[in-house]
Amino acid sequence: MDHIYTITRLIEVSRVYKKPLCLTFIELKKAFDSVGTVAVMEALTNQVLPTPYIEILRESLKYHAKIGIGRYGNENRRSTTLPSSLRR
Repeated sequence: MDHIYTITRLIEVSRVYKKPLCLTFIELKKAFDSVGTVAVMEALTNQVLPTPYIEILRESLKYHAKIGIGRYGNENRRSTTLPSSLRR
């Protein structure tokens, strides 16, 4: 199925039903290349991220994926930088 069509359709339906929509995009290159996977998983667990999300990220990291999570229509983006102590 065409991904652009699917995303467009999701946005349209969320607007019609006035429901919030969260989209996740996965970039499959050079993700976490300077951060150990174990350190990332520990940091997420310490931040009390729900276990299903951690498992999704863990599976994605097996394939060296970069994962960004944002909310559609949110103009205020925030980014987090991991401390240098977590880098390899």
